[in-house]
Amino acid sequence: MSPSHRRSTVHSRWLALLYIILCLGDHFGDEDMSTDVTLEGRLLVACEDCLAHADFLDEPSTETIQTIICLNLYLNNKNRVNAARSLLGTAIKMAISMGMSRIPDESALYDPAGVIEREIGRRLWWSLVSQDAYTASNSGFTYLINLSHASTGLFANLDDDEIRPSGFHSPSKPLSEVTTATYHILKIDFAIVVRHFIDAVNVDFPNASYEAIMELDRQFRQVYDSLPAPFRPDLPQPFELSYAGSKGYLVEQRIFMGITLHNRIMRLHRAYMVRGYEDPKYEYSTRVCLESAYALLDLVRQSPQTLCRWWVVLVQVWTGGLIISADLVRGAKDERERRRQRDGVALAVSLLEPISRTSPVACRGLKVLRALLSRDSEVSQQVQSLSQAQAQSQHQNQTQDQGQNSRKRKHSHEGDDSEERGGGTNSANKMRDSWSVHAGGDTDRSEPSQLDLANTSLTDLERLLRQAFSFVNPSSSSIPSLSSFTPSIAASAASASAFASGSVSARGSGSRPGLASGSSSFGDGSGGGMGSVSDGGVVLNAGMGIGSTSATATSDPAAEFWQSLFSMNSW
Repeated sequence: MSPSHRRSTVHSRWLALLYIILCLGDHFGDEDMSTDVTLEGRLLVACEDCLAHADFLDEPSTETIQTIICLNLYLNNKNRVNAARSLLGTAIKMAISMGMSRIPDESALYDPAGVIEREIGRRLWWSLVSQDAYTASNSGFTYLINLSHASTGLFANLDDDEIRPSGFHSPSKPLSEVTTATYHILKIDFAIVVRHFIDAVNVDFPNASYEAIMELDRQFRQVYDSLPAPFRPDLPQPFELSYAGSKGYLVEQRIFMGITLHNRIMRLHRAYMVRGYEDPKYEYSTRVCLESAYALLDLVRQSPQTLCRWWVVLVQVWTGGLIISADLVRGAKDERERRRQRDGVALAVSLLEPISRTSPVACRGLKVLRALLSRDSEVSQQVQSLSQAQAQSQHQNQTQDQGQNSRKRKHSHEGDDSEERGGGTNSANKMRDSWSVHAGGDTDRSEPSQLDLANTSLTDLERLLRQAFSFVNPSSSSIPSLSSFTPSIAASAASASAFASGSVSARGSGSRPGLASGSSSFGDGSGGGMGSVSDGGVVLNAGMGIGSTSATATSDPAAEFWQSLFSMNSW
């Protein structure tokens, strides 16, 4: 075939696939690889033009589905979530109409022709199943593919060059033998459990029972534990697998398997993390949420920096930092633990910083985490200063009282016995009065400082809440006010320290504010709203009711704040 003939027969749908692959290469590649800042956008426009020229809606094809799958990665990364969601639904319908949902196993076929097309069809089908599951939480907690209506089996665990066009390719290898297809096959089991999570949420929408959450936790861990050793970052690897040699992609795939597990554990237990501080029933959720947050950030730290350019990883890093921030706000008495918490948030910040220059999502998340770190430092300094002042005041009082006692003892020895007894009684009464005066004076002096600290912290807490909500949903305007959360804090150093750690409880009458049902504003506490976050794009659809309408309630502003962000279905 002559070059001129080949040029005349290249279909525009194939060109669309080529352009989007080049676009992704420029988007995820190193910054110094291209000096043309307009190249990425021009490649995207070329891809879209070729799709339109190919009349892709009326003429579905394998190349078009491949293009849409790649296009979805780019659109989600650019926060064009609605466009990505619509195109994914289109690709799913195309695949079904082309018979990809009912491709028979090769063992049942005696026709060697079309083996490559069938194998590509299987790979595309299961890629769509996975994307459908992973983005369901960002699509009303509904996936589109009903697997009971499909019969396509898994694709073969083979390298591309082992699939022969004649049909006499090698049989599928066991999953313990690593090929270019192994990782993608193993990830399907995670996607199936994600579908189970979506099912559990919809049983009693928008909540899932804690028993269901624990069962899903078991399933995710079972999938992870069954992974072959080369895909387990928690297991020691032989030298050749640690560096992967010619299979350099394996290192990143192994890291991402661990990231997948820890992300899913955080998603499951985030709603119960705050409760675990007070209720032993949920202590497990608090513990594993934090363990997974630290582990995920450490895995991302080990990975190539380009991994953070992917929208999925961006939000997972931000989520891990936010979870550790919640623990930091709650406060730890052990300074070493607080240092670990600050280091964890700082690690999340350092991972987001390089990509924040080009990613609006990373930039917004970075502002929230930096504000939390800054506020924790400010409050810690205020509490330390207050504690030092109180300690100095107590020392002065003790010195003054010791001088008074010494003078009274000297006076009692100079009088007669009856006068000594009477003087002793009067002295004891005066001492009690003196201690009472000093205690009352200290309380009165410390109370305004602590109330000022409380009010200042609540103001900053509202600011952080607004920042967090603006990150989750930049278009949201109904941000709650925390003015009704102002606590009456008891006048003691313990109260100041407790507030600084985010664990102050204010007792009073009246109803406890909560999140209104089906909105992102605070209401009467009878909520049942729901937020949604996909594997990457973050969209807050609504709040989740966490309030109590009892006549006498214990209101914890910090807990209210974190509970609102850590609602069940904001995942």
